[in-house]
Parts: sequence; structure tokens; C-alpha cells
Amino acid sequence: MPLKAGTARGLRFLLRRQLPSGEFPTVRSNERSFIRAQVQSNVFTTAVILHALRSVKEDAEVQAAARKGIEWLQAQRDSSGFWVFWGRSMESRPPADRIPPDVDCSAHVVSVFRDWRVNFPYGAYARALAKYRNTDGLFSTWMAGTGLDWHPAIKPFIDRRDVDPVVNANAAYLFQQQGMILPEIEKYLKNQVVRRKFHRPSHYYFSAAIFVYALSKLASDCPRLMEGKKGKACQDVLLSLIAEEDAAKVTPLEKAMALSAAAKASIPLPKAPVDRVLAELRELQAEDGGWRPYPLHSFYFLHYGSRELTTALVVEAMALRGG
Repeated sequence: MPLKAGTARGLRFLLRRQLPSGEFPTVRSNERSFIRAQVQSNVFTTAVILHALRSVKEDAEVQAAARKGIEWLQAQRDSSGFWVFWGRSMESRPPADRIPPDVDCSAHVVSVFRDWRVNFPYGAYARALAKYRNTDGLFSTWMAGTGLDWHPAIKPFIDRRDVDPVVNANAAYLFQQQGMILPEIEKYLKNQVVRRKFHRPSHYYFSAAIFVYALSKLASDCPRLMEGKKGKACQDVLLSLIAEEDAAKVTPLEKAMALSAAAKASIPLPKAPVDRVLAELRELQAEDGGWRPYPLHSFYFLHYGSRELTTALVVEAMALRGG
């Protein structure tokens, strides 16, 4: 099916903005508006964008962009065998930015390799990643003991034992791609949903939309995860997100992710509010085809996002919804 005009313009904007290296840009700011923002190289943004581009994977230019992005991600792997948020750019960053690898980035990158059918030793990697689960079988976010550690100024603020539901959902997606179900994580995520822990469920992701988006990747291959109370709880929160008219409370990026999550997880949403959100997204599209940046995740009092990241996730929503 050919893409509609707005979706196609957004896609062309995104492909134009890919850097020669294959990376997609990111900015960070201590303000959610990104009025004063700094360009920051990292592996996470490119991995998220490449996953979103699966929604338009038949496009030859998208396939070429994915190959470039994957080559760049492969080159960012560090000596531990995993991925640090900053990638290889950490070698030239100030000491205060020194951090160890984390499960979220490492799982995201390799799940994108699987998304795009890259030749990679997935089984061995999954076994190595599984070592970073705690005694309850849940992933700790930070991968201690890899030879890298926090800068002393930051270390007191970090709980290296922290267990994050979005991080665990993203990691579980990689294992599910391998045909490996992690029952402790599945039970943990189900409890988070049934107990309706959607309001800021994560240390690093501020939105319920992002939590359900992470769950939807799992549910796309395993529909039973959204059966009964779990599906109803997710449906309720998605409906509340797309119905919110105050952009200060729910951003267009969150609404786009909510639409994508519902499509991936086969969660029914009424046509009228879905059409209203799609019209809103089309109205907010800039002349050059892109959308403005909104924060996707936060760490150490800083927000991260980019026009490219927003655009990729809006394009995914519009492609999945035929908008």
C-alpha cells in the first residue's frame, strides 16, 4: 500500500537527516521544550528509529538507511561486548559522562539486528546478557563488573540494582525474538499492568505510552500477554492518552506511540479518537516534513529526544494506522 502524502514527507525528512556515519541525531536539554539543547551522540536513538522504520521496511531507501544505521551500531560495541549509551563517543566525552553498559541499550541494539535479520551470534549474546538478572530473575538496568564504572560525582545518585519495567520489557523482547520466554519477567510485567502502575512506571521513561509501547512489542508476537485484565488495563490507559487535549500533559509523540502500541498489540480503539489524533499529527507536521522534538527518556535530570526521533515514531504510527 502506498504511503499517504504526510507519512511519505515525514519519511523523506527522516532519511535526509541521517548522518553520513549512519547515526540519527539526538539532542539533550534540561528543559522539556528543548529550547536550549546540545547535540549528543548515542546508540539508543538510532536503535529506536530503526525499529520504528520496520513499519515502512518495503521502501528501498529505508532498507539502505537501515543498513547504514546497523553498520554504525555494530561499530559502537565496546570492549565489554555490550553497548554503552554514548557508544564509542564516550572515549572523547568528559569524565563526568563516564557510565557502564546498560541492559536497555544493549538489548535494544541487538533486537534491532534481529528485526532486520542481521547475522549475529544471538544465542551467545542472550546468555551473556542473562547474567545481569537479579535473584528474582529480573534485569538490573546497569551492567556492573564490565570494566567500566560511574564517575565518582554521579555514582552516589545511582542505584545499580534498580529494576525498571520498561527496561525489562525491552530486554524480554530480544529474548522473545529468540523464542525464549522469561517467566519471571512476564509475571512481573503482568503484575505491573494489572495493578495499573502506568503513572511514571519507569526511572528513565516518564510516560505510560512508552511503557505500553514496550509491552506491545512483546504482544505483537505473543497475543496472550494482552488477554483479559491486562488488555483492558492497557486499552484504558491508551484511550486516556489519545483523549487528552492538553499537550503539556500528553505530547503528540506520546499519542503517536499510543496509536502504534494499540496497532502492534491488536488493542481495539474507537475510530473517532484515532482519526482525531492522526489529524492532529498531520496538522503539526512542519513544512520540511518533520515534527518538533519531544522528550522520549530522561536520565540524571536531562531530557533526550530529537526531531528525527519524533518523526520516526509519528511515521510509524501513521503507517500502521494508514494515516
